[in-house]
Amino acid sequence: MNVLIIGGSGFIGKHLINNFCEQKNHKVYNVDLKTSKNSNVNGNYIGDIKDLNFIKKCINETQPDLVYYLVSFFSFNNIEITTHSIKNSLICLENLFKHLVSKQRVVFIGSSAQYGKVPTNFQPVNENCGFFPVSSYGVFKIFEEYEIRRLANRYNIGVVGARVFNVTGPGEPNRMVGGSIISQLKNNNTIKMGNLMSRRDFLDVRDVANALVFIGIKGKSNETYNVCSGKSISIKNYLDLVIKELRIKPIITIDQNKVDPNEIKDLVGDNTKMTKELGWHMEYDILKSIKDLVKDIYL
Repeated sequence: MNVLIIGGSGFIGKHLINNFCEQKNHKVYNVDLKTSKNSNVNGNYIGDIKDLNFIKKCINETQPDLVYYLVSFFSFNNIEITTHSIKNSLICLENLFKHLVSKQRVVFIGSSAQYGKVPTNFQPVNENCGFFPVSSYGVFKIFEEYEIRRLANRYNIGVVGARVFNVTGPGEPNRMVGGSIISQLKNNNTIKMGNLMSRRDFLDVRDVANALVFIGIKGKSNETYNVCSGKSISIKNYLDLVIKELRIKPIITIDQNKVDPNEIKDLVGDNTKMTKELGWHMEYDILKSIKDLVKDIYL
């Protein structure tokens, strides 16, 4: 099977590439803006998929059976940049789908932010739950999912979706919860946090990558699958586990600028569809994720 991963140099993308490459029975190709090249893949394509000729070349030369769309142009900065992000997304998706043929399949990556503030009595949230987004990112991912489905119908392309909850583990960037915590604690004994009582459903990035492989190969067309652990822990508990692993006693302060009044208090996903229909299962618990994240950052 030929696998084309668009955005393979990112946090999830790197692990997804490694997962496919370890199986030995796939040819894997990476498409990304970055100049860094992954030596494990059969080919690297460095360029901008807003360029129609570039994405056409990538598809024609790799002849993918499976395409993973891991790109996100979203920006949290302001409404003007967000509007620009939507325009970029529209261009890239149109460029992609117009050069695919019906035998090819696209896996798109959604987010738990699409679900938003789901009442406790509707949790764990399954794939049939409605959307109650409280963030502009959640709204953007809803828009992107609907646009992908529209294009899939227009060009007769099979698509399958993944709604990914909170990801953690080795390679986690500083903009995410675990990466931010450890980066702050690496060089000093103080840390600024937001709401410590909010709870999140964390899943190891290696389990996420494995789930995406299952979805791509076994998932049913036009279906969407939650990629999650099925349980949540508070940010405080997550922080405590990091502190225990680092064997330090830091000074913790609450930065009100990091406290969002619209923040979701708790969101737990239901992964039954993944486990029962596709046979996927978790391999890494939160302790292992944090241990390997700490080791990765301190190496």
